[in-house]
Amino acid sequence: MRPSATSLLSLSLILFHIPCLLANPLPPAANLEQAHQRALDYDDAVHEILEAKGPSVKVVQIADMHLSTFRNGRICDSPKPGRADSCSDDDTIAFVDRLLDVEKPDLVVFSGDNVNGETTDDAGKIIRRYAETCISRGIPWIHIFGNHDDEIDVSQNMFADRLGLFEIGKTLPYSITHKGPKGVNGIGNGFVSLTSKGRTLGRVWYLDSGNYIDGGPDHGGKYGFIHQDQVDWYRDAASRIPPSPVDITFFHIPTTDWNNVQHRVGQKNEDVMEQGKPTQILTAMNEKVGLQVASTGHDHTNDYWYEERGSIVRWAPSGWETGLNVDGKTHLCYGGGIGYGRAYGSRPPSPYFSKRARVFRLTVVTDEETRLETWKRVDDDALSVVDRQTIGVGSTERDLPNLWRQGLRR
Repeated sequence: MRPSATSLLSLSLILFHIPCLLANPLPPAANLEQAHQRALDYDDAVHEILEAKGPSVKVVQIADMHLSTFRNGRICDSPKPGRADSCSDDDTIAFVDRLLDVEKPDLVVFSGDNVNGETTDDAGKIIRRYAETCISRGIPWIHIFGNHDDEIDVSQNMFADRLGLFEIGKTLPYSITHKGPKGVNGIGNGFVSLTSKGRTLGRVWYLDSGNYIDGGPDHGGKYGFIHQDQVDWYRDAASRIPPSPVDITFFHIPTTDWNNVQHRVGQKNEDVMEQGKPTQILTAMNEKVGLQVASTGHDHTNDYWYEERGSIVRWAPSGWETGLNVDGKTHLCYGGGIGYGRAYGSRPPSPYFSKRARVFRLTVVTDEETRLETWKRVDDDALSVVDRQTIGVGSTERDLPNLWRQGLRR
């Protein structure tokens, strides 16, 4: 399909000792942030710049597709009401297609559990299938991995680990995912600067939150986590580049902080299946200038946003302790599960929870300020918008605590 009028204008690849991975590169963007090239000194590429046409940039998060090669994923517990046949991967891809046609985003983030590894014998086929939804529309895309993507039988699939899945994706057009700096845990650590008319509106960061510790919860273990060396890299990278008014950080598995939902907008229909070890990633986010947002997947029937503020449980060297949040500016989100097929959903007698996806829009306010809005699209006949809200206005020049705390619903 042809790219939309509001789609990407230009894509500039910042290269660090590796060749261009994009099969069909677009013209270079304005050389807005040459400082990145001088300041970032990593062995592998970690950064991209996306320049949009207008005063806004739109990012769509697609969480938990769980695509499979086994019977087209046709084993699920949450078909659409009155549509017992709406329970396959075809329905998932059809929803993604409709979503991208309506929203026309500048960037798509597949935020993990894209592949249902244990029922997949050809991961390459699955990755190419979901990537095609972006490739056919000329939309740059990032994919990060969850706990299920690499649950693949090595004897049946040569691309059985995270690195193998990454190697498949990096060869595909419009992929801007980077493996990340050498010597740092995870496959898929990087960031993208979102620019418009010569200024940075915000940045998208992405991190690998791992898969399992000691075999995962089903075998007496726990889920993966963001390691300290990833947090150290995140801090270091952020300190070397110009500040951004808005940062959105994506990873698959939420932290324990997602349990604090007194001020939420959206639904909480299941317990938070949190990372298996404490992590300092939210502390590192709070140290930065600007409005900070983290968005995850993993828990398919949770889709809420809330602002982390007030009294909160934090990890300290002496153990878990309760204290005041730094300044109440961190906003935590779920993407909302999108997959049919092998992805679990709402189960009777619980009310039906429609499949959905989260959208972010960043808009220029002034030279130093960016407004961040978010909403979700539901897979119904009208692709209805739910929980539209202005998260706030971020600034590189000064704190805006009142705007940070608005969380307005329209």
